[in-house]
Amino acid sequence: MAAERLDHRTVGRRAIHTLRSWQRILAHAPQTIRPLLQHLKDGTIHMELEIHDGVADRLTDGLLGSASLLASAQLLSQGTGPRVGPVSAPGAIALAVGILTWRRLVRGRADYQSPVSRVQQVIRPVHN
Repeated sequence: MAAERLDHRTVGRRAIHTLRSWQRILAHAPQTIRPLLQHLKDGTIHMELEIHDGVADRLTDGLLGSASLLASAQLLSQGTGPRVGPVSAPGAIALAVGILTWRRLVRGRADYQSPVSRVQQVIRPVHN
C-alpha cells in the first residue's frame, strides 16, 4: 500500500488533480476578489449575515455547549493554569459557558417547563 502511494504515477495523478482543483478556484478569483479589494480600499465594506433560523441556532448552541463541556473537562483534569486554588480558571470558565449554553438549549425546547411550573403541576389539586 505504501509502495502504491509513493509510486510516481500515483503521485503524478494526485498532483494533476490538485493542480486542476486550484486552477478552478483561481480562475474566478480575480472577478471575486477585485470588488472586495476595491471596497476595502474605499472603506465601504458592509457585511450582513442572517442565519438565525431555529435549526441553525440550536445546532450552533449544541456545538458550542458540547465543545465547552469537553474543553472544560480537559482543562480541569489537567489543572491548566492560571488556577484559583486547586481549580483551573480557564476550565471553570469553559464549564460555565457550556452550562449556560445547555440551559439556553433546554429552555428553547417547545415542551420546556421551568422547574417552578413542574412543581406547581405536581402539587396542584386535581378537581373531579
